Amino acid sequence: MVTTAVRTQTAGEILRASISVGLAGLLKAIPHFLMLVGLAFGWVYTLFLVLTGSANMNVDTLRGLDVQGLMSMGKTALLISIPFLIVGLIIACGIWGRVASVQTGREMSVGESLGLGIARWWSYLWANVIVAFAMFMGSIFLALFGGVLGVAMMLGLIFLMLVFGSVYHAAVVLEGQGPFSGLRRCFDLVLPHMGHAAGSFLLVFVVGVALSLGAEMLGGAVALQSSDGSSMPGIIHTVAEVAVSMLFIAAAIVIHSDLKVRVDPPEMDEEPELTPV
Repeated sequence: MVTTAVRTQTAGEILRASISVGLAGLLKAIPHFLMLVGLAFGWVYTLFLVLTGSANMNVDTLRGLDVQGLMSMGKTALLISIPFLIVGLIIACGIWGRVASVQTGREMSVGESLGLGIARWWSYLWANVIVAFAMFMGSIFLALFGGVLGVAMMLGLIFLMLVFGSVYHAAVVLEGQGPFSGLRRCFDLVLPHMGHAAGSFLLVFVVGVALSLGAEMLGGAVALQSSDGSSMPGIIHTVAEVAVSMLFIAAAIVIHSDLKVRVDPPEMDEEPELTPV
């Protein structure tokens, strides 16, 4: 499944479309978020059950372990995490599909989105590994500069990884590209219109940062007024993080759609087609 904008958009139009798609996608992704919460609880429950031999999640039973015990526990936790990680990647790809369905106007059920995740999770995993490796190597290189210049270059690297990484993920999940063909596709889409893509992402990034800061200030104000240990600040922070994540996913989908039109303009006398999942 791919996005199908019929004309190019300005940076302002992309920002408005990202907010609109993000809000609608947030509602569509609620079932997936509930699945992720259940997955996290299942992982914690299984971990305690295997490590302690008891269904009671009591951290006291894990205290007093020696170094060898801690290493053994870490290996066990890693093995237990693998199937949960796979399911999490499937759900994450499903979220991309459900949000993209808002952009295309083609309804996608929860089952269809999970089917998309099952088909694409392996490529999505390696795409994330490649992005993380590139970020790691870039950080090591920039650490040689140090000082203000090093910090500025690091911020620039993070932003570039946001631009390229988002389009890369969209190409892998929505177009069905492999990890390396998706990388080539990403460069083919972004490099000819680097200024436009970066400017569009910058607008969305500023809005996302403003939303995060606003949530932090609101949470701090609630915490000051509440003296009974209310969990409301944590809830506000969590909701803001989810909203910002959805905004960035929506922006990646909208910008990916816009870049596709710029690089591969559709025939004006033909209806745009969706790539089958």
